[in-house]
Amino acid sequence: MTEKKKPSIFQMIKNFAKDSAEFVKNGAPMCSEEEFKERMDICRACPELTDEDKCGLCGCYMPVKAGWKTTECADDPRRWSKLIDDDKGRAAMEDFANLEQGKNAVNNPQDFLKISGKSKATQADERREHIRKMKRRPQG
Repeated sequence: MTEKKKPSIFQMIKNFAKDSAEFVKNGAPMCSEEEFKERMDICRACPELTDEDKCGLCGCYMPVKAGWKTTECADDPRRWSKLIDDDKGRAAMEDFANLEQGKNAVNNPQDFLKISGKSKATQADERREHIRKMKRRPQG
């Protein structure tokens, strides 16, 4: 049996940087517990998953990547897809850019802080709660 070629460290860094930028650009949306579990069940059934819970195709640590709504499986065809509309993140970035340029793209300066209908503070609270729940889950 031949060993599959794994991504280089450079490629893994590039993949993680791209996924991280997309995640942050969209307001760092986390998957629900059910979405996360479903994605991880799919990953655990995949022959590309390593013993270290890393994807053999992209090199990402799947317990992190599977928790982000902005990511998708690296396999072709995809085993799971993004759970967020890219247009929301793009629109928020355009509003922010217009605000920085002095254009009144938003009526209320606080509006650009809201992505997906939630403030950054609310999103941060939800992410912290999600992480707490994931830490309490039995490993197995």
